[in-house]
Amino acid sequence: MVDAGWSREPRFDPATGMSGLVTVPASRSSAEQRAGRAGRTAPGRCIRLWPEREHLARDAQPRPAILTDDLSGAALEVAAWGAEVAELRLLDRPPTAAWQQATDTLRQLGALDATGRITEHGRHLAGLPLSPRLGQLVLTGRATGDLRLACELAAVLGDRDPLLTDRDHPSADLAARVRVVRGDQPPTGTGVRRGALRRLREHARRLARQVNDLPARPPSTGTAAAHPEAQEPDRPDRAGRLVAAAWPDRVAGLRADARGRFLLASGRGATLPDGDLLAGEPWLAVAHLDRGAEQARIHLAAAVDAQDVREVLGDRIGEVEVVEWRDGDVRAERRVTLGALVLDRGPLSDDTPARRYPALLDGLRKEGLALLRWDRDAQDLQARAAFVRHHRGDPWPDLRETALLADLETTVGPFLLQARRRADLAQVSAAEVLAAQLTPQQRRELDRLAPRHLDVPSGSRLRVTYDGDTAILAVRLQELFGARATPTVLDGRVPVLLHLLSPAQRPVQVTDDLAGFWSRSYPEVRSELRGRYPKHAWPEDPTTATPLRGAKRRR
Repeated sequence: MVDAGWSREPRFDPATGMSGLVTVPASRSSAEQRAGRAGRTAPGRCIRLWPEREHLARDAQPRPAILTDDLSGAALEVAAWGAEVAELRLLDRPPTAAWQQATDTLRQLGALDATGRITEHGRHLAGLPLSPRLGQLVLTGRATGDLRLACELAAVLGDRDPLLTDRDHPSADLAARVRVVRGDQPPTGTGVRRGALRRLREHARRLARQVNDLPARPPSTGTAAAHPEAQEPDRPDRAGRLVAAAWPDRVAGLRADARGRFLLASGRGATLPDGDLLAGEPWLAVAHLDRGAEQARIHLAAAVDAQDVREVLGDRIGEVEVVEWRDGDVRAERRVTLGALVLDRGPLSDDTPARRYPALLDGLRKEGLALLRWDRDAQDLQARAAFVRHHRGDPWPDLRETALLADLETTVGPFLLQARRRADLAQVSAAEVLAAQLTPQQRRELDRLAPRHLDVPSGSRLRVTYDGDTAILAVRLQELFGARATPTVLDGRVPVLLHLLSPAQRPVQVTDDLAGFWSRSYPEVRSELRGRYPKHAWPEDPTTATPLRGAKRRR
């Protein structure tokens, strides 16, 4: 035989509260047991597909269950003894995170009180031959008149699945399995395991007898009481109520973006195959799922409606008022929640601009200052301030977006006191926000050091563009006739970068040395362009020529 050296073993993840089969290297004892199969009926040979040196580094035995399994049952038993796990002499100590997860689960089920002591309900759970969650399911069914249904569900969840499904006909529906246990036909495309079905029926009957023999006790906190409007108990379609009571953290709501994608009350995502009949249900109570690669995969669940969730888990449901930036705008609403799930939402009764103010700031942090009203003046002011700050440094303020966002409450906050939504942000002038960061003296100095316009020899007043540490002036070449020096800004310290344009407004030269251009490059430009633009002046000596705005005939 050939042994690949891998084993599929159950692992419990305390971070998610979920178990799943994972592929791990087989232990040495497992490898020896497998090798024995090669000689079971006759001499044989086992070929191991891993190096011998690696074999010696593997675990001698499979890991004990106390290190890998859900420990809620063990924690309940220890609590029933009135002991602490630290007091016990154990061959292997349970992992701290897994034990904490187990005790948290028992508190959710009402089996332990806030101090970690077992409750009356917990002792009732400990007296059942079931895991704590399945015991919770059965006791809830007893309290609501659904004992038969609860015992059938516990049998299905605690034993082998009675349905045979495949990828083309997936079915996670627990209610369908209960119907099969009761003699109905299986869903289309699925089969039935007859041997498993017989065991499940006997298991359910035996469990019902055991529960009926227990003394009557009132339902504990966290266990649903019988509802006065409940009709026809033990119907399979009531399975979701019972599953929700046992796995309150696994109630799942359908996400809005896709069929088969759910959010669990615990906050984790979970999925169902698109072909599953439950994939479109708005609410599910999930009993079996594994961790999956990125999201948990649902294997067994039952449909449940929001009203049932409210009745069964009423003590876990809270109401919060939320004002947040979501889907590109401020959303102010009252939410009825179960963990990460929102069961219902409505408008806030007290919805003022002051309550929306933090959400507006959050929206600006997420989407940037583009939400404000930006015009040419705002863009120029920001660029001019950046230009002066680059050359002069402090105390000139940093008006870049990153700097403004770092101190939003001070820079933009005062302009949002009456804003309520995204549309109001678009009415806030970015130019006014930027100007408010400068003192009156700085605003006056900015107009002198980085003017918005410059006069050229032709008499035109042209806009200056600032880009980083550079001031740029686009001007037609004929308008600079007679000028011998390059225009400057910043009190004459920084020459302007001239974009010299042809009569057709196309760049013919970029320079910050106008005198050098006239002496070196202009003759070549004149030779190339005067035949193309004969109506415009092209003097031999531009430094003594008269500047022109237009063609010669319109001078």
